[in-house]
Amino acid sequence: MSVKIPEAWDRNAPHFDSSKPEELQQFLDHMDALMEKAKTPGEGKKDKLVSYADYNSKREWMSLPSYQKGSYEDFVKDIINHYPSIRDSEKGSISILNKLLVKFANRSISMEDQDELMDLIRPMQAQVKRLVPAKLTNKSAIARFLEKLDVDFVNRIWARLDMDEVVRNQIPIDQNDAVAVAARTKQLKDREAERYLFEEVIAVAKDLARGSTDREEYDFGASTYTSGSRKTIKSEATSGTSALEKKAEAVIDRMDQWQVQMQDKFELTHREMEQFMKTAVNLNGTVHREAPSSQWLIDQ
Repeated sequence: MSVKIPEAWDRNAPHFDSSKPEELQQFLDHMDALMEKAKTPGEGKKDKLVSYADYNSKREWMSLPSYQKGSYEDFVKDIINHYPSIRDSEKGSISILNKLLVKFANRSISMEDQDELMDLIRPMQAQVKRLVPAKLTNKSAIARFLEKLDVDFVNRIWARLDMDEVVRNQIPIDQNDAVAVAARTKQLKDREAERYLFEEVIAVAKDLARGSTDREEYDFGASTYTSGSRKTIKSEATSGTSALEKKAEAVIDRMDQWQVQMQDKFELTHREMEQFMKTAVNLNGTVHREAPSSQWLIDQ
């Protein structure tokens, strides 16, 4: 059963405003769905589409060659190509990526700024996916992302990536398994050319930011704060200590505790890795491919 398509002057009718070209794709999708439900015949689709556009758009669209001669699909493609910004947003362009990054000029996003970090990642990830590798190198994409983060955050990202890489390379493989050996060799060669992929860097950044938010809750306006299961009590008797100094103290304590936690995790990982390597080979010298029973990967 078909539905009745609204007239152009109806209050609930779709409408395209030439002053808002960014809404073109949404308008076209809406019209496609509407005409499909209304079972609009192919020869009437172009006229129906044009009728919902404003005056300027209507004149421009009707002047396109595919309006007189061409299928509805060709007409829609010509309309999209008529708006370079819309066309480029679908294909991806360096200029769009640069405009996006301008919004974050002079920013220094920290690990605690999870909302701002995601505001950067969401659109950038979409553009980079369209650009790499044809128009943008993986290395350049990573550099453009990291330059918007503060130095401490960047250092933590590299440290986490390096640690994950070490752990990956320590997982034993059966040297008699040609497929496994070839896969490990290819992995190492790939890493020489592109040490880390953009998506890997993004994943680690998100994980660190999420972990920072989940693990630690601070109240800088109070005399106490919590970090995991620990609780530190600040002395309220310190005279002449400004609110800013108290915040600085809390940040320093926070960093100290983070370093202690990381050191504990690293030592635990090292011990479990050694134990795993000792038990990975049985009495006949055959490699066990089972993972260790305990969680030896660092979960930051």
